[in-house]
Amino acid sequence: MIDAALIVSKLIGVGIGAGMVLIAYIVRLHAGSWLAPGSVYCLLWAGFTLIPLLMAPTMPVNLLALIYVLAACVTFALGAALLPWRTAVNANLAKPRARASFSTPVIWTSFAVATLASIASIGGALAAQGFSWDDLFLNLLATSAKFASMRYADELTPTAFTQASLLSSYVATALGGLLFAGQPGARERWLIALASFVPAVLIMVTQSAKGVLFLSIAYFWGAINVCRIFNGETRLGSSEGLKQLTKATILLVPLVAFSFLARGMSETDEASDIGETLRYYFSSYMFAHLYAFSDWFGAYLGDPASLEYAPNGARFGLYTFYGLFQLLGDPPALPQGVYDEYFTVEGVFASNIYTIYRGLLMDFGLAGSLVFLLLASWLAHVVFLLLLGSKRPRFAVAAYIVMTGVFVHSFLSSLLMYNSTYATLAALWLILAFNGALSYRTTSRPCPGDVPVVGLGSVRRSADA
Repeated sequence: MIDAALIVSKLIGVGIGAGMVLIAYIVRLHAGSWLAPGSVYCLLWAGFTLIPLLMAPTMPVNLLALIYVLAACVTFALGAALLPWRTAVNANLAKPRARASFSTPVIWTSFAVATLASIASIGGALAAQGFSWDDLFLNLLATSAKFASMRYADELTPTAFTQASLLSSYVATALGGLLFAGQPGARERWLIALASFVPAVLIMVTQSAKGVLFLSIAYFWGAINVCRIFNGETRLGSSEGLKQLTKATILLVPLVAFSFLARGMSETDEASDIGETLRYYFSSYMFAHLYAFSDWFGAYLGDPASLEYAPNGARFGLYTFYGLFQLLGDPPALPQGVYDEYFTVEGVFASNIYTIYRGLLMDFGLAGSLVFLLLASWLAHVVFLLLLGSKRPRFAVAAYIVMTGVFVHSFLSSLLMYNSTYATLAALWLILAFNGALSYRTTSRPCPGDVPVVGLGSVRRSADA
């Protein structure tokens, strides 16, 4: 029998998700671009909301949790207000195009060095844990599963190789994105894309660590969007980009499935059991976050919940900026997955992913979390303003790329928890500053082929940009 209350709540939830799209459109109208932080953030959270609602139609959801997420999106969009967007958009047309700015010897060399350094560091990290090349080539699945079990049992030997492999992998994909968007041919683009993701894919298949690939994709996308901005484009994508994304997804899904199996999630040889296991874990990673946060949010407000959650005392930024706490002192230890409560629906999914919002609420409270988002939004839009209006936006380029990673990662947790985030920002900034010092060329005139500015939302350059 169909539960009428469930249907109504789902329809309201879908309406809330559609409201996030509307907010993104309003920011686009105000700032003149879909690439504005408020637009990107709201569109992402529309997806993070609508996909779980539609993919698990029989799962109940706490509407108050969805209303809070909508309020968070509205708050984050407010940072775009009262900033001089028209001046910045017009100034952006005077900058060199992406190819002239980023297809330089410095970026190419840094990309090659980062890629090779990451591959070498991955080998060093595996060797430090006692694995050999024979283990990788002769039984990769068992090696990856053993590495994963050692990680979850906290049995890995701390080594600099691990951190170096992560940092260089993130830098490689970000620089690869800057180079990818500036190449005129499809063949050159695919070669750069493949080289960019070799380190992340190696980490995933040898260590069963999917998060590195996921975050690398976010950085790559952020870098492509930087190039769109330099070329005067205002769209998030194109039909050709959608085709390329579809092809890339077809290539990556089997690798992700291998990573699930390598983690030891299935020890059966029966195809039906393997298929069921993959469905279960894809569900856990794709849409359990919304229902887990929904359940926790109810407990936060004092309503009955399926789990007994940790106390909600103020953490003053611990769950949002844990990496900074580590640099400044000796903070309380957190579980590997941030939270050790697993929200479980038997036979459907099990997840300890509670989104960035649980951490914000535990750190700053209900009102304080919205104040934090407002301040963060203002900073994000100032970065975007500098990216548009500055002649040499070196820091803004690096910050926008990392900021995209923060937005995409928000359905998991705060990316600012990890020291690798700050290290990636610093490394990209240094590379871009060095690149600018050697090869940055500016001009006060638009590039040949530029389309004159007719309206704020229609600023574009020709397709050969």
